[in-house]
Amino acid sequence: MLAHMALGLIVLALAVLPFGRYTEIPLALLTFVGVYLLISRRVSFTSSPVKYYSWAFLLFFVPMLVALPDAVNFSKSLTTTLGSLRYYFAGLAIICLLGRGVGGMSKWIVLIMLVWALDAIIQLITGSNVFGYQYDGLRLNGMFGEDGNFKLGLSLVLFLPLALIWSLKRYSLWVTFLLAILLVAVVILSGNRSAWVITAVELGVLSLFLLRSGAMRWRQLLAGFTILVLSSVLVVSTNKGVQERTVDMIEAVERLDYQSIDKALSQRLEIWQAAVAMLSDNWFNGVGPRGFRYAYANYLENGDKHTANHDEQGRPLMHHAHQLILEVLCETGVVGLLGVLLLCLLLYHCWHHMPGDRLLALSFGAAVAGLLFPINSHLAFYSSYSAQLFWLLLALYFAAQAETQAQGSSQLKRS
Repeated sequence: MLAHMALGLIVLALAVLPFGRYTEIPLALLTFVGVYLLISRRVSFTSSPVKYYSWAFLLFFVPMLVALPDAVNFSKSLTTTLGSLRYYFAGLAIICLLGRGVGGMSKWIVLIMLVWALDAIIQLITGSNVFGYQYDGLRLNGMFGEDGNFKLGLSLVLFLPLALIWSLKRYSLWVTFLLAILLVAVVILSGNRSAWVITAVELGVLSLFLLRSGAMRWRQLLAGFTILVLSSVLVVSTNKGVQERTVDMIEAVERLDYQSIDKALSQRLEIWQAAVAMLSDNWFNGVGPRGFRYAYANYLENGDKHTANHDEQGRPLMHHAHQLILEVLCETGVVGLLGVLLLCLLLYHCWHHMPGDRLLALSFGAAVAGLLFPINSHLAFYSSYSAQLFWLLLALYFAAQAETQAQGSSQLKRS
């Protein structure tokens, strides 16, 4: 019963993702389940998935503790640090209860993604989605709302590898290519360039594995990517907002000057300059988790372009560094960056040494690789929205190690 409840809570957390912070409710319930399992001694720390997940969390949590003593805003950093414990307990619940049920959850997640994508297509064609949210002609956001919080692309791309692998196991390569075209087209129309980069990383990781495992041939991959690229060009040509963002990126690569690069990055170079200055003063353990916003105003050299962002005292405010490495370094210092690097090595080690359905684990591992890819503009690494999805993916990655190939779940359909 608890296993079915855990599965249902995960699916529910993703289903309500477009509706603000409601997703924290099912994840909070998973946290209580994890605490219950721990108290009742139903968690086996000799189990490889639990053991490795615990090490992974310590690599995230310990640097946050080290950053606390001289945090710029101790109370905020303390609540962020202690609040992150909920990710660990929720992850324990997922790993201990789902076990071999991770693969069975895939179809429900894919269904949710299709609902998001089709709703966005309706918004594109008719000008509004099923909830009446209007399309501004620039960035497609579907049921994720009109408040400028453009998360449709990022939310879709996190589970794109899972959708494609699920399709590969049940249908032909060509059906999977069609699914990829639909989902990638919506990601492109979302106008979120961070999601574009993550998509490229995920597709690269999946392609490399499929080629090396013999599940796909070079000709099939080339044909599929040709279709995907042509359809992407067609999508770009029909959307003014996407065209402008694409042109900005191309000009930045061609010119390599401050102005064009800053424009392509939505004026984030100034934020990064302030981050580098902040890092130079707090290199060892940073300014504390979520402390960037409180220290930002002290490191601006020439004012602030982001005039809409100010605190109660009228000082320039920026919630995070918009770049993973800079944020980790600024908020938890070199200790935090070392933790992230060791976490990546741990995930790579688990991929090669733990038994289980490697293809299913790859569907979550590829998403984590995309999220951690350093050459990108990122959401806040220590914020609740990003962190809870990051740790959900990690928990599912380790839980997938309990899946056995004896069930035939790793067999791919060939065209």
